[in-house]
Amino acid sequence: MIQSHLMQTQPRGGYLLTVHMSHCSRSLHLEMVKPKSRTDPIPIVVKYDVMGMGRMEMELDYAEDATERRRVLEVEKEDTEELRQKYKDYVDKEKAIAKALEDLRANFYCELCDKQYQKHQEFDNHINSYDHAHKQQLAYQSVESTLALNVASAAASFILPPQLEPH
Repeated sequence: MIQSHLMQTQPRGGYLLTVHMSHCSRSLHLEMVKPKSRTDPIPIVVKYDVMGMGRMEMELDYAEDATERRRVLEVEKEDTEELRQKYKDYVDKEKAIAKALEDLRANFYCELCDKQYQKHQEFDNHINSYDHAHKQQLAYQSVESTLALNVASAAASFILPPQLEPH
């Protein structure tokens, strides 16, 4: 136990060597990293020989044509009666399409199961399914029982005239 205490207080040789080497390498490294810095900006040189003869002029002409004939933005258009009518027709057309789609989808809606289908095949499969048949049978039974209760309550509340009463 005493020896381990002495070992902790006395620096080891390997550690000292490592510290010495790191100081030496740091000072050498700093000297090597200091290059002469550039004071002027790096020039950008466009190389025309990469594109071939006349290719750059052709590209610039295409770019110039594209910027000259750009599409007019909606914000830039003047508000005219013709433009208002065009927008109104477009909105009416969109509403008509939405209404037609709604009517078409209504054809594929099962009220009993409260399910909407997008395709005829899906709707047809549902109509032929066990779940739909089971719900249909339950609905039929509930209607029958309701009718039977109504008939029974009507019969119970029905009073026969005295001459028709059984003796």
